[in-house]
Order: sequence, then structure tokens, then C-alpha cells
Amino acid sequence: MSEESFLVQLKQRRVIRAALLYVALAWVALQAADLLAGAGIIGEQLVRGLILVAVIGFPIVVVASWFLDSPWRDKKSLAVAGDLVIIVAIMVAAGLFAWQQWFASFVRPSVTVHAIEATDTREDTRQLAGRFARNLHIVLAMRSELRVLEFGEPVENADYRISGTMAQGGSIVRLTLQLFDSNGSLVWGETFEDNPDDEIQLMNRVQSEFYGNLPLPAEAFTLARDLVAACNSLAERDSLITQAAQKFDAVDELPPPQRPVAQQLAMQHLADAETLCPGWPDTRLLRMMNTLELDQDDIDEDGLLREFPNSAFIYRKIGERRKAAGKPEEAAALFDEACFLQPSSGLPECN
Repeated sequence: MSEESFLVQLKQRRVIRAALLYVALAWVALQAADLLAGAGIIGEQLVRGLILVAVIGFPIVVVASWFLDSPWRDKKSLAVAGDLVIIVAIMVAAGLFAWQQWFASFVRPSVTVHAIEATDTREDTRQLAGRFARNLHIVLAMRSELRVLEFGEPVENADYRISGTMAQGGSIVRLTLQLFDSNGSLVWGETFEDNPDDEIQLMNRVQSEFYGNLPLPAEAFTLARDLVAACNSLAERDSLITQAAQKFDAVDELPPPQRPVAQQLAMQHLADAETLCPGWPDTRLLRMMNTLELDQDDIDEDGLLREFPNSAFIYRKIGERRKAAGKPEEAAALFDEACFLQPSSGLPECN
């Protein structure tokens, strides 16, 4: 049989069409299996087994299509149907591949912010270091591209860990920050020197250097930089937030007649903090944590999850609402995320 007649036979017996159809369907199956494995639904062993079956099955399908050809069938109709199946299968495979690439681009690396340690004996350095660490956590937690663990949570399986030191000398504050990966390897480190009275400039300098070393586009943090730049006084804002939190914590311990006054004072501190630094998410979050706002029936649950993508409190509260609404699977997923962000949240699921 000549090479030309062999190719004609392959075409007449629909071997090429069968091979293309097999490859397209196998690609769809393997892409789906890969996505399921990435979500933890099936194991990697099963995926490897499917790959082996696909490789072994290819020559079997080719040989079978040669010998099982039926010349008396309506080959024109079969050819059209086969072409349609191949086109649809290829389109589905391409769609799955594109969706997988899009999904992979939104896998959120997890980050934990450790306290920045003061290396001198000055009390104002300790306060400045603590305030800077908390505010760095806040601007990171605004971004849905990251999973930012609750501040101070000692979670060892985070993808990245931020730690640092701070000291003052004369009119200069020296801040050293380091970014480590999950293996303890240093990814990035930098020392910044600035005027201790200008925390906003220091924070923006840190952001411009730091964000470029995370696996994220630098433009993702434009909002956070603008937020810090619009703040009039980080120190005064931090003081107001602390006072508001203390007032909220003390409400239940006060005699009933005094509770409304303490609640009102706390809310006033939050309003003053919002005036100094508009748009900071922790201000609204603290208000929701100490009011009945999330107990209303008409809240936008999905909108809150987008607005506070790293709040264990929001995940827990909405999980409780979904559980009460008869959606246990959705509630379980929300509780799992809350436990990851804050293992000490007190949920039974975290134990």
C-alpha cells in the first residue's frame, strides 16, 4: 500500500476523525479532573491514572476505528455528525483551559503580619511599631487578591510572613521589614529611614517597595496607597479606634443606665476617626461588630464578602446566616475560611 493510498484509507475509515475526537474528549476529561484535583475533590493519584488510561487508550481507539469501519452506513451523515462532535469537544476543552488559567490567576496567596518589634527602650517607638504593623495589616486586608490572616495569628502554613523591627535615633525612625515564604526563605527585605512624625509617607514608601515583591500586579494596591495618602493623622486615628474599641468592650460590664452613653461615645470616636481617615474598612467593621447591623434581613451578604475579603468576623456571621437559611454546605465553606483567617475565632469548626 502506497503512502498516498494509506492516507486515503485513513480518511475513508474515519481514523483521523476518530483520533481527533478522542484527543478532544480526553483533553476535556483531563482538564475537568485537574480542576477537581485543584479544588481537593479528587486525589492526584486519580488524575495520574486518567492520564495513563488516556495514553493507553489512544492507539486502541485508532486501531479499532480502522477495523470497525462500516462502509454500508450513511458516511456523509456520520462525517457531519463527527465533525460537529469534534468542534464542540474542542470548544469545550478550550473553554475549560481558559477558565482554568483565569481561576489560577485568582488563587489568593496567604499572608500573615507579625508584630514589628521595637529594638530600643523608647515607649513611643513601641507604640509606633504596633500602630504601623496594624495599619499595614489593614491596607493588605483590603485586597481580595490576598488572604490576610487576622493580625497576630500565629499560623505557620501561610504562604508569606511579614516581620520587622523599628528603632528611633534623633529625628529619624529606622524600619526594617522582611518578607519570608512558607519555607522560611527570605523573599524581600528593606530598611527605611524617615521622619517619625510622617507615618503616611513612610507607609506609602513601604507599599511602593513591598507590593512589587508579592505575586500580584502593582496596580492592585493603588486604592490602598490612595487611602493612606488621604489620611490626615494615622496616630490620632489609631488612638480614636483604640478608645472606641475599649468603650465597646466595656459596655456589657456597665450598669444598664450607663450603657447607651458608652455606646454613643464609642460611635462618636468612630465617626471622628472616619473624618480623619475616610474610607478605612476597619472603622465600619468595628461598628458592625458592636451593633445589630448584620442582624437585619436585607443585608447584601455577597457585597460584604467582597468588601471585607479578609474578615473572619464577616465570614463567621454570614456563615451563621447561611446555616440558619438551610444552606449547610455554603455555611461550612464560610466557617472554614473564618477558621483559616482566625484560628482563635472560637468556632467549633476551628477545633
